[in-house]
Amino acid sequence: MLMLKSTKNIMPVVKKSLLMGQLPNLPNKWYLAYPLTTIQVLKKAGRPSEQLVSHTNCKFEKPMEHECVHVCEITEAAGTEEAEANAKYDNALKEAIRGVQDSVTAINEHMEEVRYEIAALEDD
Repeated sequence: MLMLKSTKNIMPVVKKSLLMGQLPNLPNKWYLAYPLTTIQVLKKAGRPSEQLVSHTNCKFEKPMEHECVHVCEITEAAGTEEAEANAKYDNALKEAIRGVQDSVTAINEHMEEVRYEIAALEDD
């Protein structure tokens, strides 16, 4: 075992390498990235009821007038569909937020374990 001259504040190289071997056990960075990406996509798309309407498929007969494809009669069924779409959006957003919270909690718990191991090695 390779030891440095003063070991009071410096861990032995071997113990340090064993500790460094613990760091790859941190939850995979993709574990956190996936829910974050999901949140970004959901936020960018927006709530279904708040999404902008595109007039690319509308029929233009005169330069300043067009027949809008999006105009439809508001019915109870349409309102129910919109409410269901908003509920699905809300649930997906909540699930992604919970995923981020779970990932952060897991990372923090693992980092706390690593801190305890560092403190124990420094005490040796």
